[in-house]
Amino acid sequence: MPEGFLYHGTSSKQYELIKNSGYAVENFYLTEDEDKSADYAEKQSIHDGSEGSVILKIDVSKLAGDINMDRGSNPEEWEHDMGQWVYTGNIENAIVGEEKW
Repeated sequence: MPEGFLYHGTSSKQYELIKNSGYAVENFYLTEDEDKSADYAEKQSIHDGSEGSVILKIDVSKLAGDINMDRGSNPEEWEHDMGQWVYTGNIENAIVGEEKW
């Protein structure tokens, strides 16, 4: 299990969907690399035509659901993958930072 903080990058449209779901997420990718989450956020924004991108900073100690190593991810692929971790649960209380651009 990771410790400290993890990051999730997404588009502003996807973030609105997350908020509208009450912050309940399933197979939610997280990474230890903030730069990687920013790259993914930009790609997601272009893909869905969002006007903005978002990086969420997540305090792992506040996650109450299941967090597991992404079985489809390995160190050689982390340059291209969104994250090393997959979480299912609620993230509302674990969000400690939100960067929008």
